[in-house]
Amino acid sequence: MIIYIDENLPSNLAKALAALQEGRLDEDVEVRHVKDHFGEGITDEDWLPKAGKEKAVIITKDYSIRRTRAEMEICESFGLVVIFLKPPSKSGFKYWDLVEIVIKHWENIKECGRRERPAAYKITMRKSRPERID
Repeated sequence: MIIYIDENLPSNLAKALAALQEGRLDEDVEVRHVKDHFGEGITDEDWLPKAGKEKAVIITKDYSIRRTRAEMEICESFGLVVIFLKPPSKSGFKYWDLVEIVIKHWENIKECGRRERPAAYKITMRKSRPERID
């Protein structure tokens, strides 16, 4: 399974998760950052189909993917699983809150990637499990 960390999230988060996943013989999970893999500033319309061909899981805090018809159609047609991180306040995530929510839900995120596709989930600090978005 390939998991892409969107450009709106720190690339160090992807590097840390990749390091934590490395050597896990019981799982085949590769973590990549969009900027590092596809290049800085690539549009969602350009990288999402490439990720879709890999049947990837996307982790993002960019809800515009959900609201933009063209981007949602790409996600649906390629069977992507998109995990939306919802910040605890309008001011967004504090850095360590972001790290905490991803680590807290890491096993859930991988499980979502193994389920029916396409799918979208929302993860919040308050909930213990991802919530499916229809």
